[in-house]
Amino acid sequence: MPFEKKHEGYGKRKVKDVPIYVRDPDFIKKLVEEVKRVEWPYVKGGGVKEKLWARDQGLAALLILIGPRISEALLFQRKMFVIRDDRIEVMDFLPGKHGNLRTGLFLPLNKNAALFPITEIFLAWLKQVPNDPEAYVFPTAKPWGIIRWNRPIERGRAHWIIKSTIGKFPHALRGVCETYIGKMVFLNDPYKLKDFMGVRRIENVFPYVGEPWRQDLERANQ
Repeated sequence: MPFEKKHEGYGKRKVKDVPIYVRDPDFIKKLVEEVKRVEWPYVKGGGVKEKLWARDQGLAALLILIGPRISEALLFQRKMFVIRDDRIEVMDFLPGKHGNLRTGLFLPLNKNAALFPITEIFLAWLKQVPNDPEAYVFPTAKPWGIIRWNRPIERGRAHWIIKSTIGKFPHALRGVCETYIGKMVFLNDPYKLKDFMGVRRIENVFPYVGEPWRQDLERANQ
C-alpha cells in the first residue's frame, strides 16, 4: 500500500469502533496477537526489518498500556522511562493542550500482572533504544535502514503503519486502554479513569465505563 494514501479514509474515531471484549477469557492473548500483527512490509534486510517491527509493535503496546494519544507517544524520549527491577516508571507528562498532568504512571514487570505480555513487547523495544536521554523512543529511519534516533516517526506515517496492518486507528488502541483500565482496574469508576487518562471532562470517559448514576439506577431496579 503506497504511503501517499496514508490519509485516505481518515475520520474521527467513534467509541463504537473500539473493541469492548475485555471480559473475554482470551482477551490478553487476542491483544498480543493483534499487536504482533503490526508488521509493515519493509523491504530492508540485515535485521533492519525486524528492528522496525519491534519499534512499531512497541508503539502499539504502549498505546494499550497507558493510552497516550499517538501525537504524545511519538514525542516520548528515552529519559521518560526508568527500568526498575519490578516496574518501568513513566515520567509525568501533560497530554496535549487541554489535558491534566498525568503522574505516577508505571508498567509492572510482575509476570503475573494481567497486561505483562503487552508490557513485555514494549520492554523488548525500549531495551533497544540507546541510553541517550534525548533519543526518541519511536524514531524514524532513513530509506536504507539507518535509524535516526534524534527524530520521531511522522504522525501520518505512524497512523498508516498501524491502520494498514491491523485495520484500526491508533486511537482505538487508546480506547482499549480506557476500556480495560476503566472496567477491570477501576471497576467502572469514571472519576478514577478521568484522573488516570488526564482528561478534564468526565463525560469523555463515560463511553468506556458508563455514567455512575445510570449504573446505580439500573442496580436499584433489578
